[in-house]
Amino acid sequence: MSYSDDPASTAHIIVTIPTGCLKEEICGDIENLVGCQWEMTLMSVHGDVFEYKFSKVLSGSDPCAAGVGTSGTLTFNPDGTLLREHKTPDFTARGPLVRQ
Repeated sequence: MSYSDDPASTAHIIVTIPTGCLKEEICGDIENLVGCQWEMTLMSVHGDVFEYKFSKVLSGSDPCAAGVGTSGTLTFNPDGTLLREHKTPDFTARGPLVRQ
């Protein structure tokens, strides 16, 4: 996954989405491999697009708290990948994710 402010920069994340998610309820988490893990709230589903926001920090140090309240989308693609786009005040993280 790349960051839009530096296309050469990449990061690895793990997204966990359980079945049975309901709008405006907790629906999984996102963990980056530098120590932050956020709880996700499902905001809406439009076709193959899952809109979420980070509800709270599940683990990590002070910089992780800045992610709370930021939001993004996960788009299911026909090729089995999941396209993530997450916006923060400082940058947009964008890139494909693969099923593990």
